[in-house]
Amino acid sequence: EGWRPAAGSGARRALEMRSRTPEPGGGFSGTSDVRGAVVLHSSGLEQSRESLLSAAGRGHVLGTQAEERYVEAINHLKETIQREQQNVRILQAQRAASYGHKSELEEFFLKCIDEARKELMRKRHMTLHKEKSEKERVLEAMLNNEDVLVCLYE
Repeated sequence: EGWRPAAGSGARRALEMRSRTPEPGGGFSGTSDVRGAVVLHSSGLEQSRESLLSAAGRGHVLGTQAEERYVEAINHLKETIQREQQNVRILQAQRAASYGHKSELEEFFLKCIDEARKELMRKRHMTLHKEKSEKERVLEAMLNNEDVLVCLYE
């Protein structure tokens, strides 16, 4: 019988896949000769099954135009992924930095809390015996509670 690649070498599968690779013109790239060897047409050059198998065994990729386009597309997509991953890292760093900086409203709120505390202390010393309204008692309790202030400052 004819020559066959060794079982498990993957050469037969590679050979069969190559024989079904479409050419840019729409046809298939492989034909068979009388011995059953597949001959590939690549840029006007013909390769026998033996040279194909030896190239496949060494891990070389046949340089058909379709494969070259696929490789170029893969490389382009890899570069795009790397650029987008870098953009993601930059945006994450910017977002983290923005969380670290206090906004103007936060600063204003914290100043208001400090002023309210100072005013409460001044009023406490001035009116020791005067009856306080419920609003004043709530405000005093809130401003004297350290847990509330810690929560507000965070």
